[in-house]
Amino acid sequence: MRAFALFALSLSLLVPSLAAASEPEAPTDTLKKAVLAYENCDVMAMMELTAPHQRAVLSDQALALAETTCKRDDSRASKLKALKLAEQFKPTFEEDGKYAVFDFSGMGFSKAEEKLRMIRIDEKWYLLH
Repeated sequence: MRAFALFALSLSLLVPSLAAASEPEAPTDTLKKAVLAYENCDVMAMMELTAPHQRAVLSDQALALAETTCKRDDSRASKLKALKLAEQFKPTFEEDGKYAVFDFSGMGFSKAEEKLRMIRIDEKWYLLH
């Protein structure tokens, strides 16, 4: 019995170190990458940060449109503002941490931009559009 208690104690001491190694990338890391991608209109980097199920349905035409749209200052400025603001806020997590939601209601964003949603897939965070 005593040997089991010692084993359980030693295992509990090991678990935090194992958990730390397997924690998913924090949403803020993905947000920082997104800020850089949008600042530089790097469409390929933007696509890597987009949820795979959304990325799969984008055509070459849509990618070209994304680059053109990004280069319009008003569109890029609004998206950058949301991404930079999200870096300063703690998201609300939904569905046991699968989704992170940043709510910017009442902060001057359009209805379509007032919520920034992210999804965690295989321990990595992606932007939802």
